[in-house]
Amino acid sequence: MPSRAKEKSRSFQNFVRILGNKGIPFFNPSYLNKWEVYQAFKKDKFLSDYLPETRPFQNLDSFQSFLSEKKRLYAKHRSLSQGNGIDLLILGENGAVTCQNVHQKRQYPSIESCYADRKEEWTGQYILQEAVETEKINGNKYDFRVLVHYQNKNYIVTGIGVRVSTKQQITTHTTNGGKRIPFQHLASPALEKQISNLANACGHQLSKEFDFFGEFSMDIGKKKTGELVLFEVNAKPMSFDEIEIEKKRLEHITQLFFEKTNFEDAKG
Repeated sequence: MPSRAKEKSRSFQNFVRILGNKGIPFFNPSYLNKWEVYQAFKKDKFLSDYLPETRPFQNLDSFQSFLSEKKRLYAKHRSLSQGNGIDLLILGENGAVTCQNVHQKRQYPSIESCYADRKEEWTGQYILQEAVETEKINGNKYDFRVLVHYQNKNYIVTGIGVRVSTKQQITTHTTNGGKRIPFQHLASPALEKQISNLANACGHQLSKEFDFFGEFSMDIGKKKTGELVLFEVNAKPMSFDEIEIEKKRLEHITQLFFEKTNFEDAKG
């Protein structure tokens, strides 16, 4: 489905019911909510170590406490993707708050004034996420965009892209000025194994909590200590710009169709 609104439509819900009644395999049941995913992953001991601390935007006391503790937070819309609906909050030594997104920067004299200005927009819609310090390339933020597919009862990495911010340091998405570089420039057997283990754990937990997922993507950062941090999981991954990854994506999703419909067994 191309949008969350269409996904909630009566016609689509009826379509899903028809599939269920006829026993037709259906996967990736819905778009994901960032807060619900965080709560689901927190239940898994392995995954919880990869998550930046995250809280819902609720009231002044919790907002003030979290920002005072971490100094740098991301405010993220629970349902938007591709770098949209993200603000970086920075608490200065003088108590002032800088709130910056890819389009503008706002200055507030205090946490209270920041809260007062944003509470109407953010309450019930936004989460606050610890802004973990990660490695940079030539001073620019980067992360790994990882495509994952279900195969033979496990989840395998189909491809890994690297996105580097250039014009701003809020998001690495190419729609906001980010650029692509080959994963081979940063690859190592240890890193690939870490990403592979994380992908498999994410897939199993997604399917456990939200029904079966056959395909998803992950946004992953690498701390200066070498540890990985999981920023986000996307239920509806966009086509990858890397031709080789997109080719493998089509191959793997076709294999998934065969596997879930027992096509190979029927053929045999």
